[in-house]
Amino acid sequence: MIRVFSEKNIEKQPVIALWQECFGDSKDYVEFFLNNCPHYTCIAYYTDNNQLVSMLFLLNGFLDGKECKYLYAACTSSEYRRQGIMEKLIDYSKKVASECGASGIFLVPANEKLYSYYSKFG
Repeated sequence: MIRVFSEKNIEKQPVIALWQECFGDSKDYVEFFLNNCPHYTCIAYYTDNNQLVSMLFLLNGFLDGKECKYLYAACTSSEYRRQGIMEKLIDYSKKVASECGASGIFLVPANEKLYSYYSKFG
């Protein structure tokens, strides 16, 4: 099930745990982002037993002078990868961005493997 959170109502502890699992960042780093990044949207995927297993953040940005949403900290728990969950979150992100008046979404993948993965989403 997909849930959407803002900086005002995000469930921090599950987000911190998943972020640390996927990226290895310190709890302080993640909390700093959650507490100080203005106007983010977190799009999260939960299992039927209410476990957060995948998420991404939409941040305000501009590309070629147009308002867009930047995808940040997109990740999926290792045991839930290759099930199409991130694809669902990206598709949902396109809808959310459009509803906010953004002309599109973009991201900067961290490595070549991720460029290949994300390129299939347009």
